[in-house]
Amino acid sequence: MDLNIDTVHEYWKDPSKAKDVRLAFRAMCVPEFFLGLTGIADVHRASRNLMGNVREFLPDKESSILELGCNVGRNLMYLHTADYENIYGVEISQRAVEVGEAYYTALRGKIEVSSIEDYLRGDPEQFDMVFTYSCLMHIHPDSNWIFPKMAALAKRFIFTNEVEATSGSFKYPRNYQVIFERLGFVQRKLFVCDAASPLTLFRVFEKN
Repeated sequence: MDLNIDTVHEYWKDPSKAKDVRLAFRAMCVPEFFLGLTGIADVHRASRNLMGNVREFLPDKESSILELGCNVGRNLMYLHTADYENIYGVEISQRAVEVGEAYYTALRGKIEVSSIEDYLRGDPEQFDMVFTYSCLMHIHPDSNWIFPKMAALAKRFIFTNEVEATSGSFKYPRNYQVIFERLGFVQRKLFVCDAASPLTLFRVFEKN
């Protein structure tokens, strides 16, 4: 498979249509998985982990928060239920957004359908916090230019929860501490997050 940027984008627009991707991987990429309806993994554990760290580092409920690659918006819904209202998402899959908005009606109008690349090209407004959950690891290397854009987008914090050490199945290894500390952030927290995989690292970066 030629994994150029267009191929990667087409896959994430609707993984259920992919014919040459392992079924087990594809099953963890569809909206029903991110809603926690498939029984493959406790995805809500990951959102609870996020919520605890948002409360720790960004207790002001008026803070503006953006999730890049939010899929159905489960993480955003957890923030909403904790009274964070200034929350927004970006997601490449129209189907994921439609499924999510039907399930989480409070998120209607909160999620923009766009690739991360196209969104960041549009010179969006800044947010107090920008975060990703199992998203940056799928960004094609030709799109590494997004990281300085992310750094400029975040006024205070960047959270990442990503598999960093493995490649294949649309995964690209990176060390996000190296990336964001070079862009003016300091890592405030690091731990292995086993909600998705023992290879998943949760990092909190604060603007220096």
